[in-house]
Amino acid sequence: MARYITARAAGVNRPPATIFAGGVKRFRLPRDRGHPPANNAGPIAPDAILILPRRTRMDTTHTNQTGFDPLAGVAAVIFPGAGHLVRREPRRAALVAIGVLGLFFGGILVGGIDVIDSREDRVWFFGQALVGPLAFGIDYAHQHHFKVIDLQKRQLRTALPDEARNPVDASPLPIRPDPAGVPTATYTRDGKAVTMAPARPPNIKSLSKVNELGTLMATLAGMLNLIIVIDALFPTLRRENA
Repeated sequence: MARYITARAAGVNRPPATIFAGGVKRFRLPRDRGHPPANNAGPIAPDAILILPRRTRMDTTHTNQTGFDPLAGVAAVIFPGAGHLVRREPRRAALVAIGVLGLFFGGILVGGIDVIDSREDRVWFFGQALVGPLAFGIDYAHQHHFKVIDLQKRQLRTALPDEARNPVDASPLPIRPDPAGVPTATYTRDGKAVTMAPARPPNIKSLSKVNELGTLMATLAGMLNLIIVIDALFPTLRRENA
């Protein structure tokens, strides 16, 4: 809606001289010099009020340019949200960390640690690795603390439901119930037999849709973090043009 200013006028509205003060256009109108009134409306009193539109200021335009911030890019790769924190954008950094880590750990909560597996689900792990060193750390823990070594193939694999993990050499141990019905597993340490009771598999692999959903959530977290890394590495610079 246009703003208006008032000016005292007499006579007819002839082209006036203008004075600009503070962005407001003020009109100096001449006194009545005998000109006929417009539309036979009669003479205009000397103290009549003439309403004129206020001159509006033009909006400031913005020019967006893309910058390059390698330090923020490296920080974003190391940890989700760290790149924007380096750029002194703590609010965006917090939102990024909550979004990416929430999706990543949400997938692990749904499908278990088995959803992060660089050996059995290598293709999916390519996307999960985009979360950064955190994904590699969880995969390392999964491979070396939650899997057993197959004695025939000499390869890491998920333990069966009736197998425990030997803490000495990571070999699978059969689980057998004792007379009281408690599941136990026996291994040898320094020439002595050691019995674990109760004995359980180090990890129970999730199945079907639960595993698929957890794997997908963790992979989407990595893809989302890739976009965030690009945003931190090539930030948008805004410059105002008058």
